[in-house]
Amino acid sequence: MSHSSIDHSVTPELRAPLRSFADEMEAALREHDADRGERGWQDDSDEALFERVNEECIDLQKAIESGDRVRIVKESADIANMAMMLWQRLTKSGLYK
Repeated sequence: MSHSSIDHSVTPELRAPLRSFADEMEAALREHDADRGERGWQDDSDEALFERVNEECIDLQKAIESGDRVRIVKESADIANMAMMLWQRLTKSGLYK
C-alpha cells in the first residue's frame, strides 16, 4: 500500500491555502532552528513527538479560548509540524509502505 497517491516526480502547483499553511509551518520551524541543532527532531522518539503533538493541541485549545487569532495560527502550524515530523520518520524509515 502506497502512503501517497501524489506523483512526486512532478512538482504540482500547491493549492493556495496549502501553500500559505506550509509557509507558516516553515516559519515556525525556522524560529526553532538554533535551539534544535542540525538534526532537529530526527533523534526524538515517536513517543516524544506524539507527546509534543498533544502539548501543542492543549496550547491551541488555550489560544482558541483566549480568542488570540495570531496565536491560533501559530499553534495550528506547530501541531502540523509535529505531525509532519512523525510522518517523516515513518515514511523515511520504511516503517510505512
